[in-house]
Amino acid sequence: MAQILVLCIEARSKTRIMYKTNLSYVQLKSYLALLTSQGLLAHSSDKYLTTLKGQRFLEAFARLNDVLKDRGLVVSEESISESYEEVEIIHLKREITLKDLGSASRMLRKNDNENVRPQKL
Repeated sequence: MAQILVLCIEARSKTRIMYKTNLSYVQLKSYLALLTSQGLLAHSSDKYLTTLKGQRFLEAFARLNDVLKDRGLVVSEESISESYEEVEIIHLKREITLKDLGSASRMLRKNDNENVRPQKL
């Protein structure tokens, strides 16, 4: 299930999720229903997206996975911590993009305001 949440950090179709996770359609439907009912995954039209609650779950899961790994216990999923590092990179890229968009928007508004000021006669 964590693999689905990691994959859906960016909106994904049911088909894409099924192929990337190697699940059958019946298995996928069951997992998607469970994750959606728990509020970990959001469904809009034909896309699924990990919610904030789902992202917090992934963070906790990655920490637990690290603790188990440090104690030499078998980890059930393939390196979720490494997958979660990819998630953090995606978030960082989004954050930078949003900051750039915000700066560009403020600059445009400032230029618009300067161009609208009444001129002295």
